[in-house]
Order: sequence, then structure tokens, then C-alpha cells
Amino acid sequence: MKKVYIHIGTPKTGTTSIQAFLRSNRKRLIDENIVISEVSGVKKSDRLSEIARGNFSLCSDIEAESKKYSDDVTFIFSDEQISVDFARLDQIETLKKFMSAIFDEVKVVCYLRRQDELALSSYPAYIKRGGTEKFDFELSPGWKNFINYEIFLERWETVFGRDALIIRKFGPQYIKNNDVVSDFCKIIAVDMSDAAPPAEKNVSPDAHSLELVRKLNKLVGLENPQFMYDLRRILFEIKSGPKLSAPRSERIRFLSNFQQSNSNVAKRYFNGESDLFTHELPDDDNNNLTVDATVEKLAALILRTEKIPAKPSSVAKDIYQQAKQNMKNGKYIEARDAFMMLLDKYKDEKFKTPSELYVFVSGCSLKSGEHPRAISEMKMALSDPQINAASLLRCATMSLVCKDFDLTEHCIARAREAGGDPEKCSEIEALLSKTAR
Repeated sequence: MKKVYIHIGTPKTGTTSIQAFLRSNRKRLIDENIVISEVSGVKKSDRLSEIARGNFSLCSDIEAESKKYSDDVTFIFSDEQISVDFARLDQIETLKKFMSAIFDEVKVVCYLRRQDELALSSYPAYIKRGGTEKFDFELSPGWKNFINYEIFLERWETVFGRDALIIRKFGPQYIKNNDVVSDFCKIIAVDMSDAAPPAEKNVSPDAHSLELVRKLNKLVGLENPQFMYDLRRILFEIKSGPKLSAPRSERIRFLSNFQQSNSNVAKRYFNGESDLFTHELPDDDNNNLTVDATVEKLAALILRTEKIPAKPSSVAKDIYQQAKQNMKNGKYIEARDAFMMLLDKYKDEKFKTPSELYVFVSGCSLKSGEHPRAISEMKMALSDPQINAASLLRCATMSLVCKDFDLTEHCIARAREAGGDPEKCSEIEALLSKTAR
């Protein structure tokens, strides 16, 4: 009986650690009859959100992937954006219909974090995107609707049923040793206690760094966005000060919005408990940041910049050249990791478009014999509106090797529209006609 766990988040509940662990232990998990879907995304199952947007091409990819394994395997999909993007009943119903057609049993895993902590932990991402407002629990207009857990869980229960939902509280008070990875492994019934811990963790910058970046966003951001991008990258690596907090009175006022709904969630999903989150509210408040602290942070920034290359774009180009050399030497996994680093950390440096880099990534996967993953990465390239005819023709050739003939036809048609070489298009079409017989 094929089973699937859909890990939907929520955001800021250790999802990065879980996903990094699953990815790094993919081969060993297969030995335990647990499959981490590759066609649904490279680092996480972020392609599942395409279903919420009405794009169902992923469905056939996952169905084909599932047929490669025996009926006693368990599949895992993990992406915190699922909890955000599947906001309507009809979207969740579509996901249920699709998953139930492939898998005999479907489970939905969701971690909940106390709302004040979730709001505070989400603020650094706002500042990283160039935000200029001081932290305020009312900063996001739709915030309260999203983290009303009673309304949120009611939608998922309406579609999947109560027995399909596995709801956990997130935080050191509720998870043994504050180890969310071990907790997730217990859910999927696998013992990975001797496996290496995940290397990737989202560690937030300290409060002083956030305040300095916020002010610089306001003063410099629009005038020199590239400078601010580099500055934020450096400052967010300096985590020596206290974490962002908020006055106890503000926390209480904010949490009062969820007092009744949290109580209802506790009663329904946690054996009749009266309160969902029972840990104490902190008394700390470091929002009154001093000038001295800001100056110290600025000094740390100046010292740090001396150790970082003056032209980050040259670093990106070096990584790109090394990746190309690794491909030439047959080191395809190393090359792919380097191209992914460019997509992740240097995406704002426009010397290569995302589609060009994804084509290289897909080529590495193809050379490594990972055809489903190569197809998934090709589709990421095709989603880039800037994709050029040359990249389209490369995708056509690679998809032909992977025997995804529909994708080959799609790429050829788009290449012709983009002004691709007619002879090359005809050549691939002839190969397609011969191979697809």
C-alpha cells in the first residue's frame, strides 16, 4: 500500500532543517522504503504550489515517479509554502484528488508555532526584502487571517478528514531536545538517530543588525539596491547580539486575537487541552536599541567587509567557471551544487539568467542518470520568461534523451517561436519522430 506524507509547514517551524536532512539522507531513506520526491522540487517540494495556481503538469510527473517504486513505499513531500499557497478549499480539494489517485493513504503533517513568535521570526525576511518599517505585530494586514489556526486547520480537515491530519506544536517546550528533525522521523516511522544532523538551518540575524539594515534600507535602498543587497548579506552573517523581541504587553494584546481559536484547536487536536501553547511569555524587550550598539554593529560591518571580495560578481563568475570545469571533468554532482549556489546566493547578479543556469543544472542531473530530476529542472528553466531559443533547444535535446516526448515537442515549438535555428529544430524533430515510434 503506497502511502504519502505531505509536510505543509507552517513557515518558521524548522522546515529548512527537515528538508536539508531529508535531502542529504535520500539514498539511505530509500533503503527504509521512504522516497523523497525529486520531481516535485530540488531543495523542497516547491513545485506542488503549481497545482494551487492551476498548473497540473506536475501531476503526471509524480505519477510516473511513483510507478518506479514498489507498492510498500512511503513518499514524502515537504514545503512550508503549501500552507500559504493552498488557501482555498477548492485548491486543497484538487491536491487531495490528485494525491488520492496515486497513493492509497494520505497524511498531512503540520507544525504550529505560537503566533507572537511566528510574527517575530518572520520579520527578518521582510527586512531582507528591503523593508523599512519597525517591527509591529500589525505590520502585515493579512497576518491574523493566516495564523488563525482554527480556521486554517478547519479547511484541511474538511477536505482530508481529521484522521489524516498530524498536528504538532513547535518549540523547545513541546519537542524533545528541540530536535524537530527527530520528531519528524518519528512521524514517518523511521529511525535515523545515527544519521548526521542537517547542515542547513535558518539562523536569524540579531536585533542590532536588523535595525541597522532597516535604517539603511530607508536611506540607501532605492538609490543603490546592489550595494544594499551586498550589505544585507554581510550584516545578516553577524549574529552576536540579542534576538529581536517585543514587550510582554504587546505580545499579550496580539495573542488575545487568537485566545478562543487556540483553545478550540487545543481541545480538538491535543486531547482536550484547554490551552494550545502553555509556555511563559518572556519579559525581555530589546527594541530600544542604543546608539552605542548600532555603532558597534557598524564597526563590525566595516571589519567584516575587509575580508570579503570587493566585487561579489567576480566571486559568482569564479563559481560559474569552476562549475563548468567540473562538468568537463565529469564531476556532475559538484557542478550541479555550484550552479544551484549561483541560483540561490547570487541570483541578483545578472550575468546569467535563471533559465540558463537551470539548463546547466538539468544537464548535470541528466549526465548523472537522474532523469526525473533533470525533467523537473528543465521545467524550472521553462518557467523563466527570459528563456532564449538556445536554452529551449537544449531542453528539447535533453528531454528527448529522457524520453519525455511531449516536453520535447513543447520545447521545439517554443524555440521556433523564439527564432531558434530552423535546421536545428528540424533535426531534433526528425530524431523525435524516429525515437518516439
